Amino acid sequence: MHHIDVIGMGNDRRKVDHRGRLLIALCREHHQHAHQMGWLTFKDQYHVKGVTLNAETLNRLGIMTYKRMKEIDDEQSSTSRTIG
Repeated sequence: MHHIDVIGMGNDRRKVDHRGRLLIALCREHHQHAHQMGWLTFKDQYHVKGVTLNAETLNRLGIMTYKRMKEIDDEQSSTSRTIG
């Protein structure tokens, strides 16, 4: 799975909230090609675009567990309560 919305070097993909992020399924060769070319060039050459996946699909594909989604939601909820 290729993240169109950059996660960033050094960030743990297991801790990132993938909900709402643009993703595209690529084979290893084209995944490397997308990184080498850069996303804008790659998408223009291959006429592709990313999609967002719902929580059920993210879970079924093993990209994100329901447990992690709840942890993120709880963290955001407690942060907004302390700020607001």
